[in-house]
Amino acid sequence: MNKDFKTNQIYLIAFFAIIFFTLIGNLTRGLWNPDEARVAGIIQHMISSNNFVVPILGTEPFMEKPPFYGILAAFFMKYFNFGALETLRLFNSFLILLTLYFLFKLAEILMDSKRALLTIIIMGTFEGFVMQSSWIRADIGLSLFIMIAFWAIAYSFLKKKLYYLFIASMASSFAFMCKGPIAFVFIFSFWLIFLINYILKNKGQILKLIFIHIFSIIFILTPILIWIFLLLKEPNGQHLFNIWFWENQVGRLSGSSTSLGHINKSYIYYLGPILEYTLPWTPLFIVGLIQSFKKFDWLKFTVSLSFIISMIILSIASTKRGMYLQPLLPLMAIITAFYLSKFLETKWLKVYSYILLFIFTVVVIILNLAPFFIHFLQEKLPHDVYNDLSTISFKQLIPFVSLAALLVIFLKRKSLNAVHLILYTTLSLYFSMYFYVYPILDKSRNLEGVATKVYQFIPPSDHINTVGVNLKETTRGLFDFYYKWSIKNYSYKKFSTLEQLNLKKVKYIILRSEDTQKTIKLNNPRKEFKVVQKIDFPSNKPGEHEGWVILKGKE
Repeated sequence: MNKDFKTNQIYLIAFFAIIFFTLIGNLTRGLWNPDEARVAGIIQHMISSNNFVVPILGTEPFMEKPPFYGILAAFFMKYFNFGALETLRLFNSFLILLTLYFLFKLAEILMDSKRALLTIIIMGTFEGFVMQSSWIRADIGLSLFIMIAFWAIAYSFLKKKLYYLFIASMASSFAFMCKGPIAFVFIFSFWLIFLINYILKNKGQILKLIFIHIFSIIFILTPILIWIFLLLKEPNGQHLFNIWFWENQVGRLSGSSTSLGHINKSYIYYLGPILEYTLPWTPLFIVGLIQSFKKFDWLKFTVSLSFIISMIILSIASTKRGMYLQPLLPLMAIITAFYLSKFLETKWLKVYSYILLFIFTVVVIILNLAPFFIHFLQEKLPHDVYNDLSTISFKQLIPFVSLAALLVIFLKRKSLNAVHLILYTTLSLYFSMYFYVYPILDKSRNLEGVATKVYQFIPPSDHINTVGVNLKETTRGLFDFYYKWSIKNYSYKKFSTLEQLNLKKVKYIILRSEDTQKTIKLNNPRKEFKVVQKIDFPSNKPGEHEGWVILKGKE
């Protein structure tokens, strides 16, 4: 009893630490390159234009995915206004916490409340969760609605309350409306395995199942068809639909849309992200996945098979990104919890926990000693990052606290079981990551400052006469979100063919600094432009830099 009480205490402490870290990770940073500025800009445009059908980036439709995540965020920002960025991040945090709640409810059905809490803790300490959950992306909404669908499907079949399939249907539809058909890839196999098992055990309810599933399909299709109908009614609606469906959905699957990027034909691409995203629980997840097939238990089998089917489909698709695994993290956490709930004291697990303790301690020692050796990396680090890491200040107490905690864990290691040791060790490291490393990264990746430089450099009266040439999505989203400044963006070819009347109105041009060699193309007998300002900022790729060049037209 005392042992169970102590375990429950540890789980509760870890749970509240995860909630706290999740909020801190979301609420204490600006917009990061590359995705966040684009998504935030689209949401801001929805609020100002009241157009909830066609996502707009800058002045142009951006038909990469359906608009439901943006719609939810826009309404949240309208009714809870704590500042645009703060409210948007609070909305993101709310969706993440809801995802954890429904994961708890699902794990509680599959196991019990204690192991459900363990599942949440595993999920919350996954490296993939820590890395992905603080990004403003439609994938956050996708993950939530897939999680609700998983819970409702399990509840309807295990508790024999089939009307819960209507909830699963609506959640599936909303998941589609956040990201597209990929939502059904994750949900379909989970539903199918539960359905087959239910039919085998309840053969007299076939007609009832058919009736409920007919209505469920209606529930799924209604929001989707309404959006498609409204989209087709828009100017150039058929063209917008083709861009969304054929280029961004079918094209990404088949690999025909090479211009959209992230094409990877390797069928083993996701092995690396799986090993990374499940840290520090990776070996336990792998063993749990294998055990679910060696020692048959149909609940474990269902979760594991659903995960594998989803992974096979993702691996067949031509477009691949590690972040696409985010909706599957709950299944990975459940698979790991299934294993841990019965194998808490294995010898190899204890050894693994000691290895983690050693590695994480080395990482924290490096953070503590950073001011003394970071000068060797000065040329490879952004200026702000180097200044922070090379300066000894009160912030240095944060990694010191982590190191002290790890020392206490080391001294008490023999009295802790392996799971508790992994938890304490991981949370000690995350304390430094959230409060020391992330704020430093934010200084280099937060794009508000560089956007402000551009906005303030160009006179307010000329904002309306400023255009972009070959600008990235990030840039257009930044100005839309922070300043409600929608910049018309041209390709070089289109700009060179501008009519004299339109060209005369252009006072300033913003273009990417990597395109400075092409500026000669912007000068022609009709109007000449000269470089008046250069603004650089770090790329999302380590060691690289991006930036903007501002050109002013000669009168």
